[in-house]
Amino acid sequence: MTGGKAQRKRLRQLAEAMISQQPVRIRRAIPNATTVSGLVQAVGEQWVLIGYVDDRIRPDGWRAIRLDDISSIRPDPYSSFVRQALEAAGQWPLPQPETPIELDSTPEALTMAGRVAPLVAISTDESSPDSCWIGSITKIGKRRLTLMEVTPNAEWETSTSKYDLAAITEIGFGGGYEASLYTVASRHQQP
Repeated sequence: MTGGKAQRKRLRQLAEAMISQQPVRIRRAIPNATTVSGLVQAVGEQWVLIGYVDDRIRPDGWRAIRLDDISSIRPDPYSSFVRQALEAAGQWPLPQPETPIELDSTPEALTMAGRVAPLVAISTDESSPDSCWIGSITKIGKRRLTLMEVTPNAEWETSTSKYDLAAITEIGFGGGYEASLYTVASRHQQP
């Protein structure tokens, strides 16, 4: 994360949210990017790991958000309800990934996410704020990520796709949608 008073404030807010386990809402300075709600589980030099809580108030995997994109961090206005609902369902505290996620660089974050889950979802919000690409990581180079993508119909694409690491703004993994895609796609042979 680059320097500056506002950025140091955001790092302090993230650290406080992680220690208190206060559900937060994170807004990003990317036009039309969605607000991310959940619990801060780890903070690195370039990324923050959020335990994602879905609209049903259930844990739904993790999202790594690029620190430089964060414009504000606010307590979730319904944090008391969220915590009580998760506790009542026996889902508090939120699970941590089985493998600690390195958040100091994009290649490290992608490598660890790929070890935790068979599919990752990447977003490049600056160019396509409403889209994500889901697939199995086949290669992480110095500047590019190569994915064997899965279609929304749970079919493997016939060739790989490449993405610039610098363009990736979010990494999702371990969620129910990705798990369901993999369950169906794994019935078909991956090219």
